[in-house]
Amino acid sequence: MVTFQTIEIAGFAPAIAGMRHPLKSYDKADSAYDEDGNFNIGKNDYLLAKRLCQAGSPEHAKFLRQICV
Repeated sequence: MVTFQTIEIAGFAPAIAGMRHPLKSYDKADSAYDEDGNFNIGKNDYLLAKRLCQAGSPEHAKFLRQICV
């Protein structure tokens, strides 16, 4: 039997920052690290990520390739 366990998830911050490059919409970014070092995705960044994933083509959701599990 194979057991899977999530050890680490990395790359959220660069992926979220990178998805804003094509539109140069850096001023709308609202994700940040909290005082405990956890990365919190803001509402604007979440909505953009959701739109890019729902766009249908792999080119739009390519920011997901930067997130490593």
